[in-house]
This record gives sequence, structure tokens and C-alpha cells, in this order.
Amino acid sequence: MFAFDQGFLQLSKDEILAGQTLYPGSGGTSTSPPTAVASGSPLTGLAPLNCNLDASASTPGTSPIASYVWNFGDGATANGVSSSHTYTTSGIYSAVVTVIDSTGLSSSTAVTVHVEDPGSPIRGNFKLAFNAIGKDTFTATILSSELGTYHPGTASVNGIVSVAGVNFPFTYDAVKKKALGSTGLKLTVTPKFGTVVITLSKVDLRAALGALGAANATVSGVTVSVPVSVVFGDGSLLALDCPFDFIYSAKVEKSGTGKF
Repeated sequence: MFAFDQGFLQLSKDEILAGQTLYPGSGGTSTSPPTAVASGSPLTGLAPLNCNLDASASTPGTSPIASYVWNFGDGATANGVSSSHTYTTSGIYSAVVTVIDSTGLSSSTAVTVHVEDPGSPIRGNFKLAFNAIGKDTFTATILSSELGTYHPGTASVNGIVSVAGVNFPFTYDAVKKKALGSTGLKLTVTPKFGTVVITLSKVDLRAALGALGAANATVSGVTVSVPVSVVFGDGSLLALDCPFDFIYSAKVEKSGTGKF
């Protein structure tokens, strides 16, 4: 009803609808944008990381959804309700999807993608004793930006060092930044430099390294590529994984050494 000559004028439904059509700002139906919802998997892993992203749970507002635009945070973009993107460089990225309806109204949301640095080999060496059992040694230093910011949520963390497929479990002391294993393993993390030093002593690596080319034979200058990984098993699932290309020399039935 509208005030008219100190009284009120009653308008019909048709008259009200006509007024709202001609003057949509005067009591017309309000419009609402779509609601953007996004998910992704996996959201954490070593580079290169292929991440599958999905915005199908987004809901329309007043008008139907017309398009989806993705910005992956590394300079790449894509269109579509879902998308797959490979992150090749370590870092923390914000993958943003903008959901746009048929009238141009939009909303955005983001998922965080953590691409871990698999690490780079810095130095290492090993020695195999062919005339004794359980007398081998192995050391490796890995550099990774992940170690500079690694702060586990608990005082101790269980993990595994793997050398040529042989696993060595450890318990990491987050205060001392060190770990000891029951099988001759020592591990030291230096966050300031972003390094972890792995030391194995009195272990048997002859079969594992022999399968990679460190043979019990008289040789010199042989390249032996040894995969080395470190996994911290707390909630962060920090994992380092990189090969070391050792230059190997040996004397049959005596010993063999690899240097990096």
C-alpha cells in the first residue's frame, strides 16, 4: 500500500509486478552471486606434483553458473569445472577458482598446494668391506628448503632413511635436531643451512649397492647412482628423495669406495 491523499492506495499484484519490472530498484527481487567451493588432491608432495582440482561442489546464486576460471598461482590458468595442473617448482601455491554466473556475478575460493623440495645432493661417500660382514659405512648430506622451515608438532618424530632400497628407521628429536636408529644410523638436521646429514656405520650394503654397480671386483671410475630418501612420519609428511652419483673404485675381495 502507498500513502495517497492522507489515505492509502491498494495496488493489485499485476500493478506491483509492473512497477518492479519498470523500476527494479524499488523493491525488486535481490540477486545473489554463486558460492565457490574447491577441493584438490594431492595437495602436498614432491616436485613435480600433479594436482587434480575440482569445483563441482560450487552452488549457483540467483542465476545459473556459466564458467569456472582457475589461477594456479604459478602463472598458469585454465577454464572448466575441474582441472589438472603439474607444479614443477617447490613452494606453497594458492590455486584460486573464480565461479561466474550468467549475469557476470562471481565469487572465488582457493586451495593451498604445498610442493616439497625433494632435495639436492651435496656430498657423500661410502665404503664396502668385501672381506667382512656388517662393516660397511655410508654418509650423505642433502640440501632442501623444506628443512629450513621444518618444525614438527611433537617433541619426537619417527621416520625412515632409505639407501638403495634398504630401510633404516629412526626417532628424530625435534629439540636437539638429531636422530638415532637402532641399526647404526645417525641423522642431523641443520635448519639454518637447510641440510640433513645421514651417517650409517657397521651396516651391510654390499648386496644393495652391488645391484646398482658397486661390484666386488677390481674397478676404477665407475659411476654408481644410489637413491637416498628421508621421510619424517609426522603430520607434515616431510619427504626428501634424491639420487647420489658416486664415483666408485674397488679391489676384488677387499673393499670398494664411492665418492660424491
